[in-house]
Amino acid sequence: MDLGKKLRLWSVLLVVLGVGVSCGLPQRTPQQVTADELITKRVRAKLAEVPLRPPPQDYLIVTTHLGVVHLRGVVEDQFTRNKVIELAKSVEGVKEVAENIRIEPERGGGGGAATQQAAKVR
Repeated sequence: MDLGKKLRLWSVLLVVLGVGVSCGLPQRTPQQVTADELITKRVRAKLAEVPLRPPPQDYLIVTTHLGVVHLRGVVEDQFTRNKVIELAKSVEGVKEVAENIRIEPERGGGGGAATQQAAKVR
């Protein structure tokens, strides 16, 4: 294979790889990364203030991308799920909350601690 063909092949390959990389999440500037990190810290701090046991920050993963907070994890009941989402939305700079929170009541006995605490909070 001559040098011209090799260069064209590499050029096409680099373009294809570049397009593939850019198809994921939008790229962020350093300022956006810093802003997202701050939002994530604020959401985690809010979750630490929730008077539920076990604390939500112990069983939820919080990430932020371009102002969109992503919540993933498991909670004990619908009340806790709703409270966590509400708190995340209340943080300054949050544009949207995307959640993947499953509800799994505590195994081995009904009415877990979070449910009992939720009744007190209401």
